Amino acid sequence: MGAAGAEVSAPVHIFRPTGSPEHLPAGIILLQDAFGYNSYLEGIARRFADLGFTAFVPELFHHSGGVGIEYDDPRGMDANREHMRALRVENVLVDVQAAYGSLLAEGIVPPERVAVIGWCRGGQAAFFANAHLPLGAAISMYGNRIAPDLLGHAKTQHGRILMIWGGADTFIPTAERRAVEEALTAAGKAHDDVVFSDAKHGFFAPFSYHEHAARVAWSMSVEFLRATGVLVRREKESS
Repeated sequence: MGAAGAEVSAPVHIFRPTGSPEHLPAGIILLQDAFGYNSYLEGIARRFADLGFTAFVPELFHHSGGVGIEYDDPRGMDANREHMRALRVENVLVDVQAAYGSLLAEGIVPPERVAVIGWCRGGQAAFFANAHLPLGAAISMYGNRIAPDLLGHAKTQHGRILMIWGGADTFIPTAERRAVEEALTAAGKAHDDVVFSDAKHGFFAPFSYHEHAARVAWSMSVEFLRATGVLVRREKESS
């Protein structure tokens, strides 16, 4: 189910909880990888909605006129290469801020129960957004170009951040990954750093899917959101 509103600069898809979720209302903003918004990302948003999240998924390539493609598109990443090159983290932040503002304006989810998660350049944007918004938590999966571009923003991180990497990632050198962890440590910011030794870049998606890494990363992300107080179970009513 998609929706766009005047307060949101990017086309945004919104997924809401149905039925009676076991958790209190929470919000999460999902930030795409190089393939953009597609049916797989929609599926992830629905998984979050099933947990009780209101999930906002902005289409980030709108700044350069691009749209998302499916992972089985024969053109592969080349179809969106120009839009990836045109993507600027400052522009993405505007989209995240708009989604964040719209989510809070609904008056259902409190600020401390709003998180962001992103993959690839979306992972970079999650790191950047957490430096500019008072988020309850942030998750960055194989966020590239955080080092050296955004290391200065380590000191302004707000919510605890979970950094998830692939040890066999040829797009993000080990030195860059370690530089991010060291910058967060030096800044005294709460963070968790996880490396799946044999997972490649994009291991959470069909492009380079690694079953073990993807399954554990999902479980870890959900428990991380619980531990940070973003995802809170409802108290059971006494009979």
